[in-house]
Amino acid sequence: MPLSKYDAIPIVMDVFIKEKPRVVLDVGIGMGAWGVLLRGLLDWADERYLKEVYQDSWTIIDGIEIFEGYHSPIWDYAYSKIMIGDVVDLIGDIKQSYYTIILMADVMEHLEENDKKYVISEACSKTGRYVIVVAPNRLTVNDSYRDINPHEKHLSIVELSDFPEGTKMRKAREQNIFIFRKF
Repeated sequence: MPLSKYDAIPIVMDVFIKEKPRVVLDVGIGMGAWGVLLRGLLDWADERYLKEVYQDSWTIIDGIEIFEGYHSPIWDYAYSKIMIGDVVDLIGDIKQSYYTIILMADVMEHLEENDKKYVISEACSKTGRYVIVVAPNRLTVNDSYRDINPHEKHLSIVELSDFPEGTKMRKAREQNIFIFRKF
């Protein structure tokens, strides 16, 4: 589904409020809801409203999306740069410590087990500060988008053991939020 469940939002946003990152990567942007939330928190809250006026001081919010069919006008407003492709192929090219926070909300469950572990490992080794993963707390059958986007199939479950030691897990109704902090 191109939109995350609402219950993880306060937990994730607390990290962004605390850190106030200047460079963010949103993996699996879907319709762009996280981009809008982050743009509001990181720029609009500081009265940097207009992209054309404040573009040089706006937070860099880049995105990765495998399914170009989700493209919406939100993308053009909320994101600085969008990479179309599979995170498994793109994560290796990410510059070490460039992104203060890498957010992967409702993405990892769509990857095969080995790909999931590889992406999490790469993200945790390359982030400047945090990796946040939001994923269902159980393996679910998600057939509602299969005809629209073949990448929506749930293939794995994300567990705390997929992350480096020290990662924290928070529970939100139907989701787990994994927060890795690089020291």
